Amino acid sequence: MALIRTISEVKTALPRVLSQLSNNALLPDFGAAEVKYLVPLIGWTQYDDLNGKINADPAEVLSDQETALLPYLRRLSALYTYLDDLGTDNAKITDSGIRSTETANMPRVFGWQFKELRDTLQSKAFDATEVLLRFLQEHLADYPEYQSSDEYASFNSLIIKTGTDFDAHYRLWQPMRSFYSLKVLIEEVQEDFIKPDLGKDLLQFFVEAENLNDDEAAMLKLLKKATTYKTIKKAAEHYTVRFDHAGFTIVANGDSENSNTAGRSQADIPLFEQKINACERDAGTYMVKAKRAMYEYYSGGGGTPAFNLSYEAGPMVNYVDPATRTRGNENRKGFRF
Repeated sequence: MALIRTISEVKTALPRVLSQLSNNALLPDFGAAEVKYLVPLIGWTQYDDLNGKINADPAEVLSDQETALLPYLRRLSALYTYLDDLGTDNAKITDSGIRSTETANMPRVFGWQFKELRDTLQSKAFDATEVLLRFLQEHLADYPEYQSSDEYASFNSLIIKTGTDFDAHYRLWQPMRSFYSLKVLIEEVQEDFIKPDLGKDLLQFFVEAENLNDDEAAMLKLLKKATTYKTIKKAAEHYTVRFDHAGFTIVANGDSENSNTAGRSQADIPLFEQKINACERDAGTYMVKAKRAMYEYYSGGGGTPAFNLSYEAGPMVNYVDPATRTRGNENRKGFRF
């Protein structure tokens, strides 16, 4: 079973998009989409708890917290389910081969309309994911099953947890949609770029940041800047080329019928190299600024106990102010002719 079972429920989730539905027997498989898209976000425990109550015979009463969460889940379920079923809804396999349905009152859509609907559903699905995660984050204490899940731990371990947060530090095209492609790279950047410089404890201090003062918030902003630029650098290196059954390929010219890609084509190698070098440089600059700010905050005696303990537990305790470094020439001896 699934969180959506009737026409009424799916229309409530997407009222304008699905206003013409009338036959329960033709509803798609919402359960498959929920396992594919919803469970990886909220975990099996939270999903099974809600799904079990809704589909029990008789149905069990939901708590106020579950009632508040359910619309967010159903909206995401409906969007992804219809997105996955667009192809089979447009064409059917019959005894006479592949056919499409058309009536006098409901003619077939044009190609550009199909693509527009597909792109809109994709954008709305990613937006619904972002809204769901934000709702859960803001009401975390109300959903202990989610809070204890591996799925929550995966998002909570990131210094940048949402597409909105990423977009605030580096502008993205369709940030919610792009974030889930960048998530794995953010994890790599934290592990390979941020953690060696700050240490595990200081990185964790900023990842789990709550009620930071103004100085600590400014440091966190610099770290997020460094993370986003480094992530974009890695994305430029890895995501421009795709490996599949056809081998290594690159993006072709934009689709002229899609307003999102019309007039756009792949960047040439010099532009890619320029972008990669700029992001590498800017990431390093923000990281240097962040470390300098942490050093001044700590050495100035204004650091909070939690910050100081994290600072002292890692490599930052050996940080040397660049302004005090010398070349060592004052200790060298030599002859001059």
